[in-house]
Amino acid sequence: MTRNEAKLELFKVNRMIEKKLNEFYAFDADESANMAIGGQGWKDRDFVYAQLKALWAKKSSLNEIIFG
Repeated sequence: MTRNEAKLELFKVNRMIEKKLNEFYAFDADESANMAIGGQGWKDRDFVYAQLKALWAKKSSLNEIIFG
């Protein structure tokens, strides 16, 4: 992967991280709705957090390509 390809991919990953963070924080804003579905909202939140961790790892490797 070239440096310019990595920059483009990093841009895309940053947008995905922003969307996932909004989704993650929406669980706090709508906690009563999460409890209304039988307390299963925490599973969804954990899933979103796992996706965020994967995106942050990808971002880290892209930064290594760009700046390393």
